[in-house]
Amino acid sequence: MRPGANLMDGLTDHAPIMEWDDEYVPVYARVQALEDFHRLKFHENIISIMEDIFQEPVIPFPQTIRRIAFPRDNARGTPAHQDWIFVGGSVETISC
Repeated sequence: MRPGANLMDGLTDHAPIMEWDDEYVPVYARVQALEDFHRLKFHENIISIMEDIFQEPVIPFPQTIRRIAFPRDNARGTPAHQDWIFVGGSVETISC
């Protein structure tokens, strides 16, 4: 974040780091090392929202894959895609 900027303004002092950039690997590793990141899928509010959407019980998928979006970088968002190719399971698996 840009020093002195309000966190909620999402202002940075550099361009977004993309998955193919050398600087991205340490960022990915740091996020993957966060226990809270892996616990998030089990949070009762997340489970409740997903069950409300699907109107049936849901089970968090054990493999946690992160997509990192940088503030104000709408041009490089992750489009809709099918995770089955990468994580297997069922074509009925929904990711969020």
